[in-house]
Amino acid sequence: EYKVVFAGGIETVRNTAFNVCDCARYLEDGFKIYLLGYGDEKSICMLKEKIANVNQQFGKERLVYCGTKVGEEYDLFMSSCDIAINFQNMDEYYMRYAFPSKVLNYLNYGLLVVTTPLDTIQNSEIDCLVFYPDKMKNTPQSFAITMNQLKNVIGNSKEKIANKMIELDNKFVFDLSEL
Repeated sequence: EYKVVFAGGIETVRNTAFNVCDCARYLEDGFKIYLLGYGDEKSICMLKEKIANVNQQFGKERLVYCGTKVGEEYDLFMSSCDIAINFQNMDEYYMRYAFPSKVLNYLNYGLLVVTTPLDTIQNSEIDCLVFYPDKMKNTPQSFAITMNQLKNVIGNSKEKIANKMIELDNKFVFDLSEL
């Protein structure tokens, strides 16, 4: 099983968790998406309903809502995953300037990250570490195409990503000391 994770707020403004659920419809067998997060009661209920509908459509559990995890429980869970998703709506003005911290968090766990092609990420030093949806289209199908392809590189990626993040951290500390 390929373990895919989304961790973040469950809300209907950016719709990230709901977008992630739509990706499950296009993933090959062997993938399971775990959603971790917090939100108001109404949004959580809507998410659980969407998860139930998708799982029923496929006759198996493709999506799992895990609630909120913190501390060691969160660390262990994230370390057990293979791929992480940052699927934002791009049509909002502020998204042109946003830099989702969850992408850095995912990378710190050595996860392969598939992210919305935000300018802020593409123009950063982590651009070489992340993957974008197929043809840079911000759609569930394009995200799934990329994730389906990533299953071929899962085995040897964690250490490489973690080492690059340490290198970037060291560079940041050095650059800061030069100010």
